[in-house]
Amino acid sequence: MNGASTGPVGNQAAYAKHRGVTRQAISKLVKSGKIPFTQTGSRIEINFAQADKALGQTIDPSRALAAQSASQPIGKSEPKDDLFDQPTVTTADVGQSGEQGTDYQQHRAAREGYNAEIARLDLEERLGRLVDKQDVEESMVTAGRHIRQGLDAIPGWSDEIDAAARNGGVNAVRALLKEKVRGLEEMIADSLVVLADDDSGGQT
Repeated sequence: MNGASTGPVGNQAAYAKHRGVTRQAISKLVKSGKIPFTQTGSRIEINFAQADKALGQTIDPSRALAAQSASQPIGKSEPKDDLFDQPTVTTADVGQSGEQGTDYQQHRAAREGYNAEIARLDLEERLGRLVDKQDVEESMVTAGRHIRQGLDAIPGWSDEIDAAARNGGVNAVRALLKEKVRGLEEMIADSLVVLADDDSGGQT
């Protein structure tokens, strides 16, 4: 499933503000490949929902508006140097009372877009796991069929065993059975190797 991405998108500074950390902290994560981003020329853009999902720390991008208005003066929040030290979530400064209605609508739209993108990513993740599970199950069925065919062939050994007993006695029968069992073991091992290759995507 490759639906178009939605939700808030911004540069590293904007995402740092969203997370309540310094721009340098986000830059380190970008350089280390820990968060996804798109780049056009020298401009780097980050989808907030995708980055939060990659970090395993999803948040509500509109929550900070109410928290900031109720509990702290505007502009007093301190960004953290480390994304993982439980930062205080911040957003753009709240405007004067006449602008708060617009701010509310903007933050509501950001929240809805963010939640929609998180839902899309969760769905893709679940669908991916279902596809992987189906592939494994199909490989197990194929391997089981091959093993079953090998086991079903055992009764067909009777004529060869009888001939070996008549011509060479117990030692001949023992040698024949060792050869047959060795071939059966190799067939089972080959079936399990194919199953392991399918499970790992054919990588060696």
